[in-house]
Amino acid sequence: MRHGTTAWNKQKKIQGLADISLDKDGIEEVLKVKEKLKEVSFDLVFSSPLNRAKETAFLVTNSDDLQIDDLLLEIDFGDYEGRSYLDIESKKDDPLYNFFYNPLLYLPSNGEEISNVRKRSKLFFSKLKDKYKDKDINILVVSHSIFIRSTILNMENLETKELFNKTSVNNASYRIIKDF
Repeated sequence: MRHGTTAWNKQKKIQGLADISLDKDGIEEVLKVKEKLKEVSFDLVFSSPLNRAKETAFLVTNSDDLQIDDLLLEIDFGDYEGRSYLDIESKKDDPLYNFFYNPLLYLPSNGEEISNVRKRSKLFFSKLKDKYKDKDINILVVSHSIFIRSTILNMENLETKELFNKTSVNNASYRIIKDF
């Protein structure tokens, strides 16, 4: 599941590792998801350590018993955090342009490469599978857009260039995965 909306989401700002909390709309979105999932009892809840993810996990489950895992962090945008998406859309010479329009050419400035997020995703789900493969349990995992998009790419064996073409991850959206 992706965290609910924050003020920076509305302002079209790149969050990355900036620790932004949910706003009022984000809380309402997550509570709607909670209602949709009310019949599901989660045996384990994993969350990124960032507040927006932890708040989402708590609101869905009403539990403070969260397994915090750094592997679930959003991509580290480094020097690009806090910038507006709108400033980038028409500037093909901006280094961040490639992140959105040609991810294979993206070079972070004091941040993280997309390939590393894909590696973190593979490692997280590999560890989860190894530890819980023979158990019939429900697990909630709360993370961020690029981590989730990377997970989808990994699970569907897609290339990094498809990061935005083949994946869609709205705030407070979730996917139910039966077998990973």
